[in-house]
Amino acid sequence: MPRLILHAGDGKCGSTAIQASLYDAREALAEQGILYHAPRRIGGHFVYSRLIGLTVRGDAERAHTLARDNLAEVVEKAKAPGVRFVVLSAEFILCSTKPKSLQTLLAPLLSEIDGIDIVAYIRPPDKSYLAHSLQRAKASHTIEEPATYVRDFASPLVAWPGAPLQARVHARLYRREEFADNSVVADLAGLLSEITGTEVTLPEVVANPSLTTEQTLAMARLRRDVLPERNGLLLPISNNLVRFFEEANAACGALGRKAQLRPEAAAQVLNANWAHVALLEKKRPDLGFGRAFGLPEHPPETDMAQRFGTFEGILEPGDAALVDSLATLVPALNPALTKGEIDSAVLPKVPPGTRRGLLRAWIRYLRREGLEATVEAVRERYLSPAPSPARPSASPVASSDAPSAQ
Repeated sequence: MPRLILHAGDGKCGSTAIQASLYDAREALAEQGILYHAPRRIGGHFVYSRLIGLTVRGDAERAHTLARDNLAEVVEKAKAPGVRFVVLSAEFILCSTKPKSLQTLLAPLLSEIDGIDIVAYIRPPDKSYLAHSLQRAKASHTIEEPATYVRDFASPLVAWPGAPLQARVHARLYRREEFADNSVVADLAGLLSEITGTEVTLPEVVANPSLTTEQTLAMARLRRDVLPERNGLLLPISNNLVRFFEEANAACGALGRKAQLRPEAAAQVLNANWAHVALLEKKRPDLGFGRAFGLPEHPPETDMAQRFGTFEGILEPGDAALVDSLATLVPALNPALTKGEIDSAVLPKVPPGTRRGLLRAWIRYLRREGLEATVEAVRERYLSPAPSPARPSASPVASSDAPSAQ
């Protein structure tokens, strides 16, 4: 009977990249006796959350049907000769399911497997809050207040080895600088190799790269000024902007500063989650969690009644001029662009040799917005070949400051 390997998250710990890589490698994995059968490349088995009553975006009934059918397919495929391991990946599991709920979720599969290995990547609460806030900015101009952000990432790691699951738990500290090639995908491949006794190679995938402080504030401005009534919804207008920022960063390097929480906001998050930090330190001292992430030995003293209100309130200050510059490249924030007028657009300063990459990213963004006239204006001003210098006159008499015909 095969053994189940369950990648349980946590959210914002590279799950999207892991799921896409597993999906891309599914045929190669199958040749090694490792089954990975997910309904989608992006999201892995996240729709399984519907099977235990959790909410999902979009059509809940369709998601439930997709999850039920996919799980049934996994159960059948697990019975095939040569299948030694079954891999599932769903980042909601770590902080949204109790052991009994997880047992209920896996019930159709439990009779077909011989034990469970659970893999969970974890990071400190303040880093988790920051990552979730940067993701939230793509769909909302409002924040979750730091004092109310509570995420129990510790008790599942403590409970899973016991009844009813009796799982082997592999808790990994999400520190990319410590991973091979700074890649969580490479780290998981190494762990799968250890668990399966087979050399596992996974293709590198980069997913959901973080926006800078300035890009996050420009995004929040778009959501606040243009989409205040659509709060919480992922929409094409904001998705297009996110893609532009990601492409610009890839072409020019990060446009702005790495996002960091203000110390007061970070202190509130740590204080609100201190019980979970303390539990992990007590029950899993082998992880060295607090030491690895430089956490204080005691909950930080802070005013838990303070409210921050906005992304500007929770983030360390960015370059206000750069935020304004980025906003001028956004048609919804600079209506002149919708008329093909680009005089008011202010291109940010970028490293030498990368301006053309920025312009091409901007053009692709404008094209996704349906602004072909604006695209042509940008091309004509910035990307058209410079006119050739005029040839000197063949006059036999040259002025003293004119180049000689020779």
